[in-house]
Amino acid sequence: MKTRVQAFTATLVFSLVVLSPKPAPAIIRVYVTLSQIHKAAQDLIVAKVDSVDAGKNRVTLAEAVTLEELGKKVLLPRDRSITLDVTGHAALAGQLRPGDPAVIFVGRRGAAIHVADAWFQGKSSGEDDWAIVGPYDIARTFPGNTPSLVRALLKLRAGDAPLLDAVMHHTWHGDFMLQTLDVAAGAMAAADADADGLADLVVATEQGVRFYRGTGPGKAFAHATDPWGLSDATARQVAFADVNGDRKPDLLLDELYHNTGSRFERSRSGIGLQGQDVLAVALTDTTADGKPDAVVLSRDGTITVYKNPGEDAAWPPETPRRLWQGGEAPLAAHIGDWGDDGSPHAMVIRPSGLTRYSLAGETADLERLCGENPMYNGQPRYFPMNDFQASAAWDRNGGDGNLDLHVVTRQGKPKDLELVGRGHGAFFLNIEAGTWILKEQGGRVGRYQPRVVAMTPADMYGDGSSEMLILEEDGTLWQKDSPVYVRGKPIGEWEQ
Repeated sequence: MKTRVQAFTATLVFSLVVLSPKPAPAIIRVYVTLSQIHKAAQDLIVAKVDSVDAGKNRVTLAEAVTLEELGKKVLLPRDRSITLDVTGHAALAGQLRPGDPAVIFVGRRGAAIHVADAWFQGKSSGEDDWAIVGPYDIARTFPGNTPSLVRALLKLRAGDAPLLDAVMHHTWHGDFMLQTLDVAAGAMAAADADADGLADLVVATEQGVRFYRGTGPGKAFAHATDPWGLSDATARQVAFADVNGDRKPDLLLDELYHNTGSRFERSRSGIGLQGQDVLAVALTDTTADGKPDAVVLSRDGTITVYKNPGEDAAWPPETPRRLWQGGEAPLAAHIGDWGDDGSPHAMVIRPSGLTRYSLAGETADLERLCGENPMYNGQPRYFPMNDFQASAAWDRNGGDGNLDLHVVTRQGKPKDLELVGRGHGAFFLNIEAGTWILKEQGGRVGRYQPRVVAMTPADMYGDGSSEMLILEEDGTLWQKDSPVYVRGKPIGEWEQ
């Protein structure tokens, strides 16, 4: 027997009036935010699909609770149900399966409904009944799927803000030519290896690994491969992290090296990646035990996790998994906190598009990540990407903790792709991105498009904000500075 919930009052309306503020310069924003929708709703219902009658375009939602009740012991009857008429978007009848979540933001005369991983407009059609009117074009507000929306709402319930709703479009604030390296590099990584407050640099080349000590922002790095114990080290990809809790960044190459503070020494991990077609590596916590594990992604989609035992001993590999089978070869990938649950994900760039993979193989494309797929001259703006040069993952917003992705193409702007992390697995597309250098040419200073082969973020000023080191085909190494931000508040000072 249905039990009517106060939240389901038939005449409630979802109506949200947002007075758009005067646009601030250089700001990318969402004008209708998830927090505003949450506050404007008279109530918020979370339910699960119980059954689907495709012939009648009817969906029964069961276990309906308010957001306040979700996850708590509820003494009210548990058989509360809702009938959802999907005639207004009949394809839903074939998309929904029992157990799928649904979220209804209830207003005075209608609702915003998130189901089947998409937004819809709804209206009341009875005491406990709702009807889909049609799509609701607010995907940029929250581009994630419905389970992710539920997790975001739980954060809002706890008083946390799951998403950034405004960022600056400026990526750069000046650049410096540091030096010319006599290497043809394929990958780089930076960290303060010797605790002197200056970023140091590791470069992976076909001839071996090079290590360079930092001498300060805007200054050349000093070659120090031999004294740091890396003269015979090899690598296709590079990653830094403190794996043993001594506050020194250790180094994953083809083998794992421990940092003593003055040199790197081979560990007893047993990790050996020599001869493997490695696409990306990371030292990151995959089990939430506080210890970084080694994650290795091969170009064929095989991902292997080597578990950190917490001591200098063998790191046992888990059974390898395939994130994808066959298909188009990837151009690059970056492993990190790209998702909404704190677990590592792989962001994979291919000529035809961008795909985020969880370690379990769940996928999201560019539109799912951003809520949009912009066009340029009547064609998709970024793909196909036939002139890819290099890419890097970094935190370009003054240490806000959200990963950003920067992709450089030979054409430069408007094809350079930048995803700016909003948190909770969502991103802004920065259509103003570009990777030019201000350089004197022929007696005039103008924009020069570098021929990039490798990039890495580096905290050159020791202030928690990342700059970008860019290496060209001819060995020219540039430092490009990120904008100057108040840490964690990249927008505030611009809007004052």
